[in-house]
This record gives sequence, structure tokens and C-alpha cells, in this order.
Amino acid sequence: MRVTTQLRWRFLVPAFFVLAAVSLTAGGFYLSLEMPTNAHAQQAKDAVLLVESYGCHQPEHAVISASAEGFVKGQRETIELKLYPLSKGVYAIKRQWPAEGIWLVAVRGSYLGAHRSALLDLAPDGTVKIEKAGVSQVKLLGELTAADIDTRLRILVKERSANQQAWN
Repeated sequence: MRVTTQLRWRFLVPAFFVLAAVSLTAGGFYLSLEMPTNAHAQQAKDAVLLVESYGCHQPEHAVISASAEGFVKGQRETIELKLYPLSKGVYAIKRQWPAEGIWLVAVRGSYLGAHRSALLDLAPDGTVKIEKAGVSQVKLLGELTAADIDTRLRILVKERSANQQAWN
């Protein structure tokens, strides 16, 4: 009888922790980057981008941050962006970076131990343009590293340099 009880506890305790972990993160946590629509015009005056957290439980309690990452006159620059809350889990970003240079926007979110992030390439003039479904400019990632940002910036610099040379 003692061996049976020990075996039960030996398997039940780890199973409980696995179930608890799954229930805390069930359904996931995600980020969405969108252009402001007419519905947001009044609330999001001067906004160039909307960030929304969604998923199960209460993703509006996620911790969200954003930065503009750029390469200007041969120098790497980072500008922490102010987020303007619009509604639960929805934030507006206004343009806070210069037109000069090559820029992308990095958005990070974390909720219940899950980390999500997105990189958005900005147009050569620094404006936000998301094509249909945002497939080409938005890169969705798990946890974002400095190496991810630097790699994407190097690719953008190389692409823009090649386009400049093609026009000359």
C-alpha cells in the first residue's frame, strides 16, 4: 500500500505542474500591428500605427513597449516610443523618429510568461506603410533580441543601398 501511494504522488505532482502551466498559457498571447482606421481617427489623432494585444485570459494586462530602431549617417540609433492607450490592450504610436535614415519599429509584449514581438520595416521616408495583410514589412517573432534588430537593419541598409545604386 505504501509503494502504491508513493507511485501515485510521484506521477501526480509533476502532472499537476504541467497542467497548471498549460492552463496559464492556454490559447496563447499575440500582438497585432495595424494602420489606424477611420474608427480610431478621433481617439488616435496623429497616430501612425496601432498595437493590439490579444489572446486568452486578459491580454490587455500585457506589458507592451516599442522602440524605433535606426541607422542614421552611419550611426545606430534607438528611440523609445511613447504608447498612447486607446482601449483595453490597444495602443497608438505617433511618429517620434526623424525622416532621415533607415528605420524600423520594434514592438515587444509579455503576458503570463509568454513573449511576443514584431518588427515593422518603415518606408524610405520613415512613414508607416503596411500592405495587404502586412506580410512583407511585419516580422512576427517570439522574444526579440538585439541581434534580431541589428540583422534586420543590416538587411534594410543593404536593400536600400542596392535600390539607390539601381536608380543612379
